[in-house]
Amino acid sequence: MESVYYSIDIQGRGGHSSQPFKTVNPLIVGAGLIRSLQEAVWYGFDSFERVGLEVVSFNAGERGNVIPETGRLVLKADFRDDRQKLLLREKIENCVKSAHELWKISCQVTEREIMNM
Repeated sequence: MESVYYSIDIQGRGGHSSQPFKTVNPLIVGAGLIRSLQEAVWYGFDSFERVGLEVVSFNAGERGNVIPETGRLVLKADFRDDRQKLLLREKIENCVKSAHELWKISCQVTEREIMNM
């Protein structure tokens, strides 16, 4: 089994929490991405294929009264072969593209291999 980390950097539009209508909250975008990505794996792969996608980190903002400008979502993907890896990457890119179209934000996906088992 192989594993890869994917980082998704979300560029929102920050602001004061008293005026959320003027912002695009990367926390809301990231939460939506998490759900979309989990559903893409659950419904996009046979359960016997042993493909996994886990959220290992989600960071955005540090102050209670400020909606952050950026966020970072880190995922760990497990797969058995190149076909699964390519399909999983495609599903991640499609979810990110959908978030971009919905929220008019930018997201950057980067990949880093971590191990071969």
